[in-house]
Amino acid sequence: MSKRKLVYRREPIKKYRMHKVKKHWVVKSGVAGAMIVGTVAAPASSFIAQAAEADVMEDGEAFQTQDLERTVDSSIPEMGETPVTTSEEEESEEEQTEETTSTEEPEGKTEETTEKETKSKTARTSESSEKQTRATENEDGTKTWVANEDSEVKVSNVKRLKSDGSVAKPEYTIEKYDAGLSFTFEVDNSKESINVGDKIIIPIYGNSQSNNGLATFNQLAGDIPGIGTVKYISDDVGFELLVAKEIDGRERAQVVMPGQSWNFPKYYSSESKQLECLPIDIFLSGEKIETLTTTFVKSAISAINRSLTHNASARAD
Repeated sequence: MSKRKLVYRREPIKKYRMHKVKKHWVVKSGVAGAMIVGTVAAPASSFIAQAAEADVMEDGEAFQTQDLERTVDSSIPEMGETPVTTSEEEESEEEQTEETTSTEEPEGKTEETTEKETKSKTARTSESSEKQTRATENEDGTKTWVANEDSEVKVSNVKRLKSDGSVAKPEYTIEKYDAGLSFTFEVDNSKESINVGDKIIIPIYGNSQSNNGLATFNQLAGDIPGIGTVKYISDDVGFELLVAKEIDGRERAQVVMPGQSWNFPKYYSSESKQLECLPIDIFLSGEKIETLTTTFVKSAISAINRSLTHNASARAD
């Protein structure tokens, strides 16, 4: 193998002609292996023709390289030269760096958003845990639970009943309303946290007492098989269930308590000079689920009229 060292440099090219073929300039070699054969694109293209110093060039037509050199891109470095970065290129690199930085920012924002979401979920979990542990400790060591607030107990499908057990309508033309009740009761004691002697508040109630009437579900009581006894306490509390038996796992019961009929609370109307009935609202866990009304009115004697003062509430049983 030859050990001759090749040194490349720019030289005028002799014995070579430029022939225009279609839209490209072609440098054709006169001596095989003496020249680099390349294609020069249209005038805007860049190309450098270089010759070996050891090549022998014959005398002949001198080929002027001035036109060819005009097409050479000054941004292409000579062989052996170190590329020089211009200020424009530095600015371009800085812009690319800024773009890269800007594209990395969303990742930080994503992490921040994820952290906030995690905190939010933790807060919701804590709030949920608080709702699950609202049962209050009683002095005798028992607990009082509240249905639809403590996750272990749920009440739904509330309906008022007539004395014969049929569903009552909310509109009346008589003095009395039906005070029977039915509802679905569900309890989950998988954690064995509800024990015999505990009380469960069933928050179904009305507002008759606040209008000087009787308790809305006055004297209504019954049994829930396998669990305990339930009775109406007041319009401020609702029903109270006393757990009388061990609850094993989950229990579901349809409670049916046909009740009596009670008078609507009344008031004296100074306009009609009569006793008129006030409506009664029925609530479940603080949400109004029904309003009872009647068109019944009652004439008031002069003695009752004198004892009542301007729209004051009155009982007329």
